[in-house]
Amino acid sequence: MTEVAYGVHPLQKLKVFHHSPENTHTLLLIHGGAWNDPGNTYNDFMQMADRLMSKRVPVNVIGINYRLTPEIVHPFHLQDLVDGIEFLAREYNIFRILVLGHSVGATMALQLLNYKPILEAGYEHLQEKVNFLIPDLKIELDTIFFVDGIYDIADLVAEYGPPYQAFVDRAFVSRKQYAEAVQPSRAKSTNFAFSPKEIIVVQSLQDELLSLRQTHKFMEFLQLLGVPYSSHEEPWGAHEEVYRREELADLVSETLKQIDA
Repeated sequence: MTEVAYGVHPLQKLKVFHHSPENTHTLLLIHGGAWNDPGNTYNDFMQMADRLMSKRVPVNVIGINYRLTPEIVHPFHLQDLVDGIEFLAREYNIFRILVLGHSVGATMALQLLNYKPILEAGYEHLQEKVNFLIPDLKIELDTIFFVDGIYDIADLVAEYGPPYQAFVDRAFVSRKQYAEAVQPSRAKSTNFAFSPKEIIVVQSLQDELLSLRQTHKFMEFLQLLGVPYSSHEEPWGAHEEVYRREELADLVSETLKQIDA
């Protein structure tokens, strides 16, 4: 395992749990933590990486850290994700990836599918104008695993009220900004710019922080777009347990086998 920096900030790092130039697939892991919790890092996925390696799954396994609120606000979290992926393409010749995002990591995985307009709109809402460069990612997305995610931030606030409103308000400068930050609540609904070959939506039935409402509304949105997906609603533990479950790692493993079949 090695850590590599894709930027100058201490959190702009990738953790390479496993890499071999012979592998044709790369799994990129995006942690959650409400955009602000330093307790959530790429190390959340240690058990998953160990499980995949013990099963000798032929895949590069890489986790990404990104800058956190309150030091930054949207869209810099997403900018870090895009910059990290661009770094992998440039330095590791990785152009074919699977993405697994947990909680707001799933939010960022969704944003990735239309990252250019979401970044541009996010920067427009900032009081201070920012000189930014949005890379043109030349990647192929095989599969995205959305795990216990947030997909409509405005609806999340409507469901849970002040406690969730508080961390959302720290990560975004306005309601309009967070409504424009995710596709289900954007004013102009468009198809995904990236078309992953497969979308897998996972929700633990024992998640104490997120009800099934976000997941079900997200699946309705995918149906509206005509985007195929599969879903797994399973008793896979609490919000901070689901990504550690062997069952989730095994789902990733089985998905990779099907890609290569």
